[in-house]
Amino acid sequence: MLVVAVALLCMVGLIVSACAITPEEMRSEMEKANIDWRSCAGQTITVNLSRIPHAEAMVDLITEFEQLTGLRVNFEILSDEEY
Repeated sequence: MLVVAVALLCMVGLIVSACAITPEEMRSEMEKANIDWRSCAGQTITVNLSRIPHAEAMVDLITEFEQLTGLRVNFEILSDEEY
């Protein structure tokens, strides 16, 4: 289930960076989806990201993602050599 949460976080970052929609618009669309976003509430996931624009877009959305899902997200942005 946590793999799904990580995949969703990645998807959100990619969509936002590609479509240039606001976090509020993304949250509205996510709330319309037929998904139990809080099925993993209370758990923590760790995300390692490469230093690319998509990662920056995802970091900007972590608070929104945590509020929507109830997950806590720990993240680290790594250099290409570390990743």
